[in-house]
Amino acid sequence: MEREYKIIIKADNVTDNKRQPIAQQEEATAESVKKTIGAVAVYQKAKQVIGSEITYIISTVSLRTGQAEAQQRAEFLYNIGQKTWNMAENIAVGFAVGNIAGAVVGAVTSMVSTLQNYLHAANTISLQKAEESISLLMRQERAGVANNGNR
Repeated sequence: MEREYKIIIKADNVTDNKRQPIAQQEEATAESVKKTIGAVAVYQKAKQVIGSEITYIISTVSLRTGQAEAQQRAEFLYNIGQKTWNMAENIAVGFAVGNIAGAVVGAVTSMVSTLQNYLHAANTISLQKAEESISLLMRQERAGVANNGNR
């Protein structure tokens, strides 16, 4: 016994052929694309210059004040701010391209990137600890203080 199914796709809210299904936006003209690309290029360059200036100011905190802890705190806060801003950018771009689903994808990609950065940092710290431990043990052996069971 065969059954016949029909799939009908309608776009009732479309009034003309200029509408696109992705993000329900008007068809982009060449002029609007040029303006958008120009704005993005200016934004990215400005972000780079401002980020470079902030990084310089933060990296010289301990030289100017003698407080290494203050520099570490400033670096930590800047990194958190950067990650938050990047996530907001990804969500905004995702929303512009694909509505809510695109925004969710933007948020997820930011979280995955942040998690990857944390895992890399944890691995680096672990490697540094292992190297420091080996180096300390070698110094102790050279000095004759290594614990070899005899006192």
